[in-house]
Amino acid sequence: MPDVTRLIFRSIMNDASTQLQNHFGVERDRIQDLLAYFQRVDDGDFAGDEQTEVNLLPPSECIALTEDLDCHPLFDCPEGANFLVLDDANTSDHHCYALDFPYPGCVIFVPHGDKVRVVFRNLVEYVKACETAIETDTSLRDYHRTDVLLHPDQSRLNQTLSSLLTDGEEELLYLLVGASDLADATLVNGFLASDDFCLRAAVADRIAAGPHFKLLDYAKRCATDRHANVWRPGKRALGAIEAILPEKRG
Repeated sequence: MPDVTRLIFRSIMNDASTQLQNHFGVERDRIQDLLAYFQRVDDGDFAGDEQTEVNLLPPSECIALTEDLDCHPLFDCPEGANFLVLDDANTSDHHCYALDFPYPGCVIFVPHGDKVRVVFRNLVEYVKACETAIETDTSLRDYHRTDVLLHPDQSRLNQTLSSLLTDGEEELLYLLVGASDLADATLVNGFLASDDFCLRAAVADRIAAGPHFKLLDYAKRCATDRHANVWRPGKRALGAIEAILPEKRG
């Protein structure tokens, strides 16, 4: 890279760093993975591919689009500053970076009219999926992961979940349930006793995605729930646990 080009690029990335630090309200060292990501996708090879729905945006457009989406309940809450929209494939669905919750540095998928969920562990995994989608002319969605990523600080996560349960920030609550190990019985029983069937369904979905024999009683409760949106994933959760029980008993 010529010296002049290198200087221009460095200036652009410094500007991006300042914008991102202001957006998240953190120091530069907290967003090193994000800065490395923008350097990687800066060449334009990941823009405008309609077939694969890969259209990654530069930092300024990411911030602007994130601010435009403040009508979405996930962004319209105090914890909304934790997220940054990364793309716009003209589908009303977006991939977003998460600074901390539900999993540090992960990429979540925010679809129009469907469940928000974690789909990539980190930005490196996200870029690799974009590359593969373009190379194979397949949809980026085909590479979404479906397993569970547990937040490394379950104690802090539980405090946040408890606050969200009280404050009524439903969309974020549903998302963060998916990052819980469901080991706090008081908290989980509170979820399952809620009148909010979407919250009960989030518990069922979490168990189905990451079954464990210790979650059997919760799965049974979900499977016998009165609401179809809960008992359907509840039955999947129960089946997933029953499939691993012989191994655990053996």
